[in-house]
Amino acid sequence: AKGGRTVLFVSHNMGAINQLCRTAILMTQGRVRKTGDIQSVIASYLAADTRDQNPRIIEPTVSRKGNGAMRFSRIALSDEAGLASNLFELDQSASICFEAVVNGGVENLSAGLVIKTITGNPVTVIIDKDCGHQLEISGGKVGARIYLESLPFFPGKYTIDLWVGSDDGRITFDHVEQVASFEITNNNRVS
Repeated sequence: AKGGRTVLFVSHNMGAINQLCRTAILMTQGRVRKTGDIQSVIASYLAADTRDQNPRIIEPTVSRKGNGAMRFSRIALSDEAGLASNLFELDQSASICFEAVVNGGVENLSAGLVIKTITGNPVTVIIDKDCGHQLEISGGKVGARIYLESLPFFPGKYTIDLWVGSDDGRITFDHVEQVASFEITNNNRVS
């Protein structure tokens, strides 16, 4: 294009990529895995994430926000039978388990998660206190399991963000975006 510009945008934020880009390159360990239109590259990215990372260890090097007093260390999704899975049927129940390591003095904890579409649109926000959960520190760790009864989502791919901080929301200890993904299918339904 006459006088045009090319911008290289590097991100794991599928919503931002979907809004800002027309083409994408998927790389793994410095090698190109796929190039093409946004939707097909995003689908490949999420499929690899779904296939390879459940339960997922959350590496200390992952991009985070917060003061570091706590750090998420693990997330796992499971189906109604308690088996690890990132693929669920429409109306099937599931659970999301997470664990965080305590690095400093923390009191009055609250934790939550946001489930988003692959384009970054929030679908639901779940806060521990809203669900009747009380987080407790044991052995320098905090863990929780959140049950999702009859997943009330449309078929498609979703991502999960995790947050932990003070119960008044003023202090963020850790916030990790797109830490896991899952897919809802409509296999047993007649269209």
